Amino acid sequence: MSNKPCIMIIGAPRSGTSLTSAVLSAHSNMSILDEDFHGAALRLLGTKIPGNKLCTPNQIDFHRRWQKFYKLFRLNGYLRKRLGYQFPRSRLSLIDYAKEKHLKVLCVIRDPIRSVQAISKRERVSERISCNYIEKTFSIFDRVLSETYMDAAFISFDRLISEPEQQCHKICEWLNLPYESAMLDGPILNQRYPSSGFDIRKSAQSKYPESMAIAESSSLPHGRMERVIERYNDFMNIAL
Repeated sequence: MSNKPCIMIIGAPRSGTSLTSAVLSAHSNMSILDEDFHGAALRLLGTKIPGNKLCTPNQIDFHRRWQKFYKLFRLNGYLRKRLGYQFPRSRLSLIDYAKEKHLKVLCVIRDPIRSVQAISKRERVSERISCNYIEKTFSIFDRVLSETYMDAAFISFDRLISEPEQQCHKICEWLNLPYESAMLDGPILNQRYPSSGFDIRKSAQSKYPESMAIAESSSLPHGRMERVIERYNDFMNIAL
């Protein structure tokens, strides 16, 4: 295994992974790929720290990798939307990356209420299916935290867009890199969702009781979203 680090930016769909990767890519010492499924980050040349951004669990999983028969499910629109979270597209798992490089995993978290709503709207699926993505992602986060050979950190999407400079400083400190103000150009460099700046309107910064009130109006079974919010708060407590 190489001592040179490799950064994996992971998180549920619509949780802020694209913005986070754009922010890191703006740093002169980092080179972050956007949703590469073939392990190209492990083969990047030069002195820059390589990385990759993939969503969990539909693009990358902790131990499972792409299998040929998954293509049958992806060709069927009905099955892809309802079961896509069970079939990762990456040819490498997180464990595979860790075998090749000193893996640093940046886990992106977002208020789960907003995440469920955003996934449902974007993918046109039910809240139940959207919640599956969040729950599976949190399970992957737990696995990452349990492995001592993976260096994990959590970044809050809501904090990143409400206090970007402070959060960028913390990310650089975790990576042992000097802070660069160019990172604040991340929203402009975000090729998937370009913006002139950090959109504070997307920040939840919700306190627990407020999220609980929204959860009670959800169509999800009683108690399910409450448990997701509790786990989210656990991750927030250890976030940068």
